[in-house]
Amino acid sequence: MGIDVHKDTYSLCCFDFFRNELSDEMTIKATTKAVIKYLEAIKKKHREEILFACGYEAGPTGYGLCRGLQKAGYGCVVMAPTTMSNPEGKRRVKTDRIDAMLASGDYNHYESGRNRQI
Repeated sequence: MGIDVHKDTYSLCCFDFFRNELSDEMTIKATTKAVIKYLEAIKKKHREEILFACGYEAGPTGYGLCRGLQKAGYGCVVMAPTTMSNPEGKRRVKTDRIDAMLASGDYNHYESGRNRQI
């Protein structure tokens, strides 16, 4: 799941690697508890065992979200801005939704580069 992190809100985007498609998106209050509640709702919605792997771009909000998700049993990494996608290297209109979608795909590339299967 890609997360676009801001002071007041988090934009979340789940990417299903088995189906190679985006599956769920939402903007929520910026708390670890809200993210965990969202992940639990996704599990309930799909009625199957889901392994979540979360990632977001490093920034001024720090590592609190990452530590909180890890403590709750969810995999999470904070990615360096230099590892984040910029399609075709062009300037683009930035939106939280697009940033979350890109982060979900970037996480897959990040983990693939570490030779770990998600």
